[in-house]
Amino acid sequence: MKNKKRYLPLFGGNGQWIKRPDLYILARMAVSGSNDEDALEQAYLVMSELSDNSKEGLNRLETQVEKQFVRKYLTERRRAAMVLLELYRLHQSQLPTTSAMAIKLVTIELLNEQSGRSVEATINQVTRAFRDWRDTCHLQLALFMMGRDSLSFENDPDQFDLFLSRAKTFEKFMDQICTQGKITWNPWRVPLDTKSILLKRTKPVSSEELKSISEI
Repeated sequence: MKNKKRYLPLFGGNGQWIKRPDLYILARMAVSGSNDEDALEQAYLVMSELSDNSKEGLNRLETQVEKQFVRKYLTERRRAAMVLLELYRLHQSQLPTTSAMAIKLVTIELLNEQSGRSVEATINQVTRAFRDWRDTCHLQLALFMMGRDSLSFENDPDQFDLFLSRAKTFEKFMDQICTQGKITWNPWRVPLDTKSILLKRTKPVSSEELKSISEI
């Protein structure tokens, strides 16, 4: 049975943006699947009411909300976004675009980041992360692509539009992969009228990486 498309509820009943669509997305990315929907709504309401970009830093309550929702499960979310990026690299390198190959590429990168990791355990962690956080990985990857100041779109309409366009590009890419029957997903989609953008070409998958994949 085909899942009904679901869109991020960034618009109110009057067709206008909700008060803080940027904060809603930050909260959404911290929730896996349909779990904690009530907590997500409460977090968004608190964040949107507390938000005051005229002041530097966060007060105690804002810090707690950010820790609980904005930064929650960030390691797992990063791994899921990394898998999507590797799928994109495989596609641009005209190689088989499979989650198994992408997961192995992420595993290699994580093993290079921290020596002494168990290969099998790392593969299992990445596989689980992509399974649990697949539906928002396009949002997470678009956010990571904004660089060190990854929350720069907060209360910045231009940066937020750029974020949505990047997310749309990865959303369309995943849809393309899904039509080939290789991966299934039911993403939280960005608004229909969001324009995708042409991204810079990624670094091609090297022969050394392919060799490493074959060895794990």
